Amino acid sequence: REQATLAGNLANASPVADGTPAVAALNGVVELARLENGEIKTRNFTVSDFILGPGCTVLQSGEIISSVSLDALAGYGGSFQKVGQRRSLVISIACCAALVKADSTGRVFDDVRLALGGVGPRPIRLNAVESRLRGEKISRRTINSAAQLAADEVASRSRQEYRRSVVIGFVKAGIEEALENQSDVDVKFEELENA
Repeated sequence: REQATLAGNLANASPVADGTPAVAALNGVVELARLENGEIKTRNFTVSDFILGPGCTVLQSGEIISSVSLDALAGYGGSFQKVGQRRSLVISIACCAALVKADSTGRVFDDVRLALGGVGPRPIRLNAVESRLRGEKISRRTINSAAQLAADEVASRSRQEYRRSVVIGFVKAGIEEALENQSDVDVKFEELENA
């Protein structure tokens, strides 16, 4: 465990890897390199395009992952939610990476990035949920409504209902925790002021 690398985690392409949802939420780009006729040739893929399915990537014979580039997201709050069956070497049943930025007033979602792992053959970016929240006033009602959309993304072959329930809870908790983790903005939930 102590010698694992992010590149190795991505190349392994496990559907339950913890690193891949975080890389997907950070718009990760994987650079592949190979030596061809004495020259180094490179190719770039988003993590979602790099991982094709369980244990399967676009890596070709003779290629290595030479870098992984991620967005730098100053001012964002982050959260990682995970559930597994054991305390040590926990393999995810489901996990969720959340990155959220409120506007300067702390009342509106400026940006939201969400990705899931363990609920399908590869990491899933929750584009519909992100779009639903961007520009909306921050409220638990809005978060709850958007989280329901995430359940539709569960594509695992087993325990689908359980995973759908977990995903909804993780998306809610992830967004709320990420809002709390923002250091630059005091977030204000709309319904608390209207109560």
